Amino acid sequence: MDVFFNVRAEKCYLKAGFNREGVLCDAVLNGDEYADDILMSILEDEWCEIKNNHPRAEHVVFIFRA
Repeated sequence: MDVFFNVRAEKCYLKAGFNREGVLCDAVLNGDEYADDILMSILEDEWCEIKNNHPRAEHVVFIFRA
């Protein structure tokens, strides 16, 4: 998953258990300016642990597979 100019979304993903894997500098053209592309991930076993230990997580389905 990637996030580039949405700081709130990045904070939300971090709070949900995602890890920041890297940054691609000036990788995204946003209007007439370039922005960094922030790469984030979560492993399936990490997600399952979070989902099993959080009472409201059962309503969320958010798994990406490569």
